[in-house]
This record gives sequence, structure tokens and C-alpha cells, in this order.
Amino acid sequence: MQRSPLPRELGDLSSLMTLELGHNGLTGSVPAELGRLSSLSTLDLYANGLSGEIPRELGDLSNLMTLELGHNGLTGSVPAELGRLSSLSTLELYDNGLSGEMPRELGNLIRLRLLRLRESGLTGEVPRELGNLVHLQNLDLRQNGLSGEVPAELGRLARLEYLGLGHNGLTGRIPPELGRLGNLRSLSLADNALTGAIPAELADIPFLEWLNLGGNALTGCVPTALRAVEHHDFERMGSPIAEGGAPSLLVIPAPWCRHSRLGGNPARLRRASAEFPPSL
Repeated sequence: MQRSPLPRELGDLSSLMTLELGHNGLTGSVPAELGRLSSLSTLDLYANGLSGEIPRELGDLSNLMTLELGHNGLTGSVPAELGRLSSLSTLELYDNGLSGEMPRELGNLIRLRLLRLRESGLTGEVPRELGNLVHLQNLDLRQNGLSGEVPAELGRLARLEYLGLGHNGLTGRIPPELGRLGNLRSLSLADNALTGAIPAELADIPFLEWLNLGGNALTGCVPTALRAVEHHDFERMGSPIAEGGAPSLLVIPAPWCRHSRLGGNPARLRRASAEFPPSL
């Protein structure tokens, strides 16, 4: 496939509403001139060979609903100006070489439904302002260098179905507020440095299907309310974590919760019934 840069002249197409150029072998930088496309609702440059920084000018696209820049070689920080995209419902910047912290301004994107920034090289804390994204359904921040605590404010995301915070450097306790996520189906907090007990409030999540807490330092007792499980296979690893004397650490809040992985905690599953879903 012949590789070529993205023409800056595209910024002159003032009536353009959709620009989808994924999987086209494009190279070079994302032109700042695209920020002049005031009618643009979709900008999809997924899976090319783009490099350089994300232009701050993209924050001027007031009608933009979808911004897909994933799977490129973009560097630099996530521009705070993206927090001005008041119509945005999908933001995907995953699998790039970004750096720096997540801008707190992303918490202004109140129409956002999908936020994927996994494998992007981000550091710093998870912004508490993400708790303002009341329409969010998918939050995937796995495999970055995030630190600090899991914000309790994430418990306000009543429509959230997928929460991926695994493979970071998060510390502190699992906030019991996550038990308020009544639509949650997948939760990964694996491979962090979380401590303390597993909150009994997780039992209040009615439709949870996938749970991965492995690779942390959780202690205490497994709440009795988390015993309901259809498939189980566990063994004790000589840890203080126990539940009623039973050799188990399977945190499954309801019979609908079919798959669980807690390997790497002081007590662990011997065999997991399934891998965590690739989509999260």
C-alpha cells in the first residue's frame, strides 16, 4: 500500500460532515487545518501511520460527535481543548504513544458515551471529573501508567456498562460507590496495587458478568453476600482472605455473574472460566 500524508487542503471543505479515512496507510501529522471544518460530525482516522501531536484546533469542532484517532503513532499530551467538544459522544485515542495526564476538561463532555484511552502512555490520576459524564457507557483506561486512587465519583455513572482500569498503578481501596453502577456488566481493576477489603457493595451490581481483580493486594474477608455463583473452582493460597472458613475468593455478586478472575491476590481462583472480554 502506498503511504501518503493527509492533505491539509481538506480544511477548505467547509461543508464536510463526515471524514472517514481509517486503514488507508496515511502518514505524517494530523493537519491543524481540520479544525476549520465547522460542520464536521465524524472524524475517523483509525489505524493509519499518523504521528505528531493531536492538534489543539480540533477542539473548535463544535458539531463533532465522533473522534477516532486510535491505533496510530500519535505523541504528546491529550489537548485540554478537546473538552470543548460539547456534541461529542465517542472519543477513541487508544493505542498511541501519548504522554502526560488526562485533562480534567474531559469531564465537560457531558454527551460522551464511549471513552477509550487504553494503551496510550497516560500518567497521573484518573480525573474525578469523569464522574460528570452521566451518559457514559464504556470507560476503558487499561494499560496506562495511571496512579492514585480509583475515584469514588465513578459511582455516579449510572449508565456505565464497561469499566476497565486494569494494568495501571492505582492504589488505595476499591470504592464502595462502584456498587451503585446498576448497569455495569464488566469490571477490570486487575494488576494494580489496590489494598483493603473487597466492598460488599459490589453485590448490589445486578448484571455483572465479568469481574477481574487479580494482581492486587486485597485482604480481609470475602463478603458472604458475594457467594452466589453458578460456576466455581477455587483453592486457598494460605492467605488471611477467607469467607466463612471456605477456601474461596470468588467475588460474584449474582448468578448472572458468570466469569471471574482474582488470580494474584493473596487467595485466588485455580482456573478461571473465561478470559476478560477482549473488547474491554
